[in-house]
Amino acid sequence: AAEQGDADAQFQLGSMYGRGNSVAKDSVEAVKWFRLAALQGDARALNYLGVQVDNVDVQFNLGEKYRLGLGVQKDNAEASEWYRKAAEQGQANAQFVLGWMCDNGDGVAKDSVKAVNWYRRAAEQGHANAQFNLGLMYWKGEGVPKDEIEGLAWFIYRTAIGRDTDGHKDSMRIRRQMEIALGDEKTLAAERRYSQILEEKIAAGERIAR
Repeated sequence: AAEQGDADAQFQLGSMYGRGNSVAKDSVEAVKWFRLAALQGDARALNYLGVQVDNVDVQFNLGEKYRLGLGVQKDNAEASEWYRKAAEQGQANAQFVLGWMCDNGDGVAKDSVKAVNWYRRAAEQGHANAQFNLGLMYWKGEGVPKDEIEGLAWFIYRTAIGRDTDGHKDSMRIRRQMEIALGDEKTLAAERRYSQILEEKIAAGERIAR
């Protein structure tokens, strides 16, 4: 199973080599299997190796394991640290989840301002759920000054790029409700703001997610 890529089997085999259980003790072989397990985000292997993981996807996966209790003791505070490592290096999923944790006080102190920051960083990369949440934060004035036009602009962005994502219908429904509430003039202002967001990304040489 270890040779087929099973992370748990890789960790167990590394442990056997490390301790000399049923096989000749071989620290080099042990490290080899621990590294293979660690690359898949196995928390035990990472902790055993004591390495600083630089792969952002491994960091995100490790955050997921601690947050959901997958193969390790559930620990949201530990999860937030791994998400933060990945988020600070630009991993959009980690930025979104860390924003959600700050928004809800889950594993970290509740902080709407920090939530907006992480949502924005993920949203600017085209993360549909982050755009949804960022739009709501602006609409409600949570973590930022209330700005309904900015809120609608992010919903326009979310519905423009996320047609094939879960929650698209809900996003469209909320967008329509916002447009009705604001009226034609402010809706046009929100559309101009959405265009401005895209222009800023293009000017910065960033790819536009669609």
